[in-house]
Amino acid sequence: DATERRRAQEEASVRVARREEAQRNFEVESRLRMGLAGRKRRVRKGPETWKLKGAARPASEVYDFDTRYICPYMKEHEEYAEREHRSVNIFLIHSGKFGTMPPEANKDENRSNNNAWDAVNFPPQPICHKYLSYLMNLGHLNMELDKEAEAVKNFAECARLDGDANGGPPVTDAADRAMRIYIRSGEYDRATKLMKDISKSRNGGTTEHHTAWTAYAAVLVSILSQDTDNANVTAVAAAAAAIRVNLFVAYRILHDDHFRRILESAEGATDTDDDDEIEEDAPPGTLEESIVYGESEQMDLWTECLEATDCLKEVLDVCKRDGKVVVEGKVVLTSTDLEWERKLNEIEQEWNSHSDKDNDIRDGSINGGTDDESDIDDENIDPQIRKKVALMNVKKFRAVLEILAKDDRL
Repeated sequence: DATERRRAQEEASVRVARREEAQRNFEVESRLRMGLAGRKRRVRKGPETWKLKGAARPASEVYDFDTRYICPYMKEHEEYAEREHRSVNIFLIHSGKFGTMPPEANKDENRSNNNAWDAVNFPPQPICHKYLSYLMNLGHLNMELDKEAEAVKNFAECARLDGDANGGPPVTDAADRAMRIYIRSGEYDRATKLMKDISKSRNGGTTEHHTAWTAYAAVLVSILSQDTDNANVTAVAAAAAAIRVNLFVAYRILHDDHFRRILESAEGATDTDDDDEIEEDAPPGTLEESIVYGESEQMDLWTECLEATDCLKEVLDVCKRDGKVVVEGKVVLTSTDLEWERKLNEIEQEWNSHSDKDNDIRDGSINGGTDDESDIDDENIDPQIRKKVALMNVKKFRAVLEILAKDDRL
């Protein structure tokens, strides 16, 4: 009808108007784009063409520099850096090496061929030796004042700092004294920790010990402490290591009654009082060390701890029967270590090799001892008396061991 035709015409006219408007807008935008494209764009110059003024000018244009000028602050900084490079915390870096001497200290005749002292690898001496001496003196002073807790702290710290003396025995006997106090007071955990700390710095990290005090204390600790999973294996290994350190101490522990009877009878037969010459700090691995150990409080601990005594006896029996003791696939003890006759003969021959006029007999010169740290009092002891005492001890031990061997009790 007429209404629909009129509406269709209006819609068609609207579409035409919109199309014409869009065409006009497109033409306007096209003309604008064409006009911008024809204009030349201004380019900003680079920094190489800039002219700096005021504070932005380079210093070379402001000052006349003197190449000989030395900044005092930079020189002070360099000196500080050099001092810091030389400064080392010896308690942190050289823990376990306080007893170590630099190479040139042991080669005075070839000092020109040695390198300079390496302060990084070697502790400053004799400062470290003096510090160990002060710690030991402090520990002995606390023992005299009945301050055992303070004394064992001094001895334990000294033992951790001491370490090896150029691969040999430690400079001090702090480890022995600390272990004796720990075991006597029943502090087995601290004793175990001390042994682990010492073993990290000695002998490449192994558990070898230099003296009978520490070696046999390790056997007691492995039995008495309850914190180890393989207590039996640890005890066997510790017992084998202790026997290697000093075989005569093992025989003294297992046959203490026989030794006491023979030694007392021998003392009654002698006119002199030479046995008083044996000191508590006898050289490690000697008969004197076993005698002192047999008279110490450690024997009471072995008497009370039958399990440790049985372990020691079992290791000796296995080595005597099989010729060796194997722990975790490693041979820890051989029959050669049990040749007490050979050991006694070597000690006797060594002492007899000295003439009657030889005044150079020293405690540390025989049977594995060292004379580097000998006491001043040793110089006042007659060498002939020391020789006589040593040979008498050999006879005493040979008499006891021959009786035990005859009864098949070794």
